Amino acid sequence: MRLSKRFSTPILRYFLLFGILFTSVGSIHGLEFYLNRPFMSNETPTATIYASGDGPLFLRLYRVDDVNGYLTQQSNIHTVTENNKRIMQPGYFLWRSVVENIEHSLYSLARRYMRADYRERLREALGLQKYAFPFRDRFPEANLFSPLKLPLVSEKTLQVHARYWQALKHNFGKLANGFYVVEVSQGRHIAHSPLVVSDIAMVTKTSPENILVYAIDLKTGEPLDDASVTVLTGKKNKHEERLTFPLVGGIAFTDDTGFLNGAEKTVYVLKRGSDYAFTDLYALDASKKLFRAAVYTDRPLYRMGDKVQVRGVFVRRQGAAAHGKVTYSVKNPQNEVVFSGSGQLSSAGSLSFEFATNNLKPAYYRIEMALENETHSGSFLIEQYKKPETRASFRSEKSVILSGETGEVLLSASYYSGEALAQAPAAITIERSRLSYPWWYGFGSDEYYGYDYFPYQWETVKEFNTTLDAQGHIKIAVPTDQQAQFDYTYRVRASVSAKNREETQAATRFKVYRSKVNLR
Repeated sequence: MRLSKRFSTPILRYFLLFGILFTSVGSIHGLEFYLNRPFMSNETPTATIYASGDGPLFLRLYRVDDVNGYLTQQSNIHTVTENNKRIMQPGYFLWRSVVENIEHSLYSLARRYMRADYRERLREALGLQKYAFPFRDRFPEANLFSPLKLPLVSEKTLQVHARYWQALKHNFGKLANGFYVVEVSQGRHIAHSPLVVSDIAMVTKTSPENILVYAIDLKTGEPLDDASVTVLTGKKNKHEERLTFPLVGGIAFTDDTGFLNGAEKTVYVLKRGSDYAFTDLYALDASKKLFRAAVYTDRPLYRMGDKVQVRGVFVRRQGAAAHGKVTYSVKNPQNEVVFSGSGQLSSAGSLSFEFATNNLKPAYYRIEMALENETHSGSFLIEQYKKPETRASFRSEKSVILSGETGEVLLSASYYSGEALAQAPAAITIERSRLSYPWWYGFGSDEYYGYDYFPYQWETVKEFNTTLDAQGHIKIAVPTDQQAQFDYTYRVRASVSAKNREETQAATRFKVYRSKVNLR
């Protein structure tokens, strides 16, 4: 292919247009770092930084003095969020940055969509130089972000020389006890994380009625004195300081828990001087019930006609036995009441009753007991069991076939005595489900997620009734799509009815691929 000047100008404009577009959404590298635990004062805090591409890392360490005030502005105390202002470069460097972004997008598009020999011809026609990496804009020698409005403890520059992801360890040296924020940036990427240096720890137990905290000194192992616990409740992206109560002899306790209602998350902050400890609770049930109850039967499983014995025990939250009138009912799977009654609780807070299951079918049943408009429940099962007399099985001719081929499965059914279920009716269901592949297989997001997300459901291909032959066999043909868009697992299910009205089931599966080989 030969490119003339007349042809090269539209090509250049085309690449410029898409280069600018890709510049606005593209990214050449990423940045992550981790501080996975608090550190004691006799330890050296260490962070793991994952970075790629040539260019220095800029690291700042800030101290937070008003910890509670700082946390109220955060949505997650373990992953703090900050918004550093971007420093604008002088006019020349800004213009050079725009040019470099356009050039980088041109080269990236060319490498993605053009053959190597075509790229050489295009470079010759346009008079372009070979790709030069890296550009100054992506890996500047100066920090592009201004400092936060927090006391700055230290600031360092770390040189990185790697064109692939690399884990770097950084030691912060000895730090005074306290709460810190670490900032790491590289080029246009920036990340933040909290860093805690502390010699205290705590265990919390929380219920809708009270909060109990036990705290110790990690150095001595002794219970902690002269400290306080502050509770922060969170909604959406912020926290609110709700309650502070003292810790004496290693124990802090409060039954003031009204503020827990409606809290999406709760943070407990233990503070002793410059030492801090934190805990998160994300699923706190703040509903207040008057009673605790156990509703149970003498057996979990019954046969039809057995007598069910039910007992309920109620105690108040304070531990005393409950008293009053209890109404009870037994409901079937359709939520219909099949038995009901009422009675007074004994002095021990218990109530019992019994009923026969003569008219109840095998199913799952729920027991409900209500005291002062508060309902507690239990359950039991009724099942009918007898030794099966028949059996059925499938045998697949092939476990794997290609799209367009016909799968064949052989259904066999017989009595356990060995006699075949001759001329027995059978209900056949053929289903299929898409095969999903991990995203790293390279098939694309549609293969992994599809239109209704992984895992895929079974879809019915065909349902029909048939009859077994004199030997209790039948061969079932399963046609597949010639132009299938996905790989599938096919499932064949059968329900065979014997003369004694007993039904026996069988199932088998096989896979259907679009081709023998997939090249990526």
